[in-house]
Amino acid sequence: MTPSPIKALIAQLTSDIGALRATLEQSGKVTAAQFGKVAERLERAERAQAEPVAKLAKIGETVERLERRAPTPTPPAPAAPAAAAAAAEVTGSINPAHPSVPEPKPKPTIIDDYVVRKVFDGVALVEGRRGIIEVEPGSTLPGAGRVEEIRRQDGRWVVVTNKGLIVPPR
Repeated sequence: MTPSPIKALIAQLTSDIGALRATLEQSGKVTAAQFGKVAERLERAERAQAEPVAKLAKIGETVERLERRAPTPTPPAPAAPAAAAAAAEVTGSINPAHPSVPEPKPKPTIIDDYVVRKVFDGVALVEGRRGIIEVEPGSTLPGAGRVEEIRRQDGRWVVVTNKGLIVPPR
């Protein structure tokens, strides 16, 4: 008795499906391995990018501290007794040590975990480890805080949060 053509066809299809499954599994493994390599390269690139930014931030903080150091004031020349009495009189409204020097504004911290990719109609696309996120004033970014403002600064877009600035990549 010879097998019927339908049974032969079913056997052939079963064999083909088995081969297809094996090929699909192999393809999935290769894809997962390639994805892992790409993710590893991306992590290395992010770390390499963050290192110079951190060094620049540290240098900037050092420069700010040096700028904040006020030069030691020179003592006034000896004055006549009447002038000395007038000079000693304090009215209390003006700081005699630095009457015209305003307090320096501290520079905001640069948040290294995110970069600004694009801004359109008051909405910014920022990229971080979790991918690209759309933010607008009032949004909260994990690790960066609440978005306060999106503005142009020094010819580039920045996202201002309550923890610092998110800037475009350099």
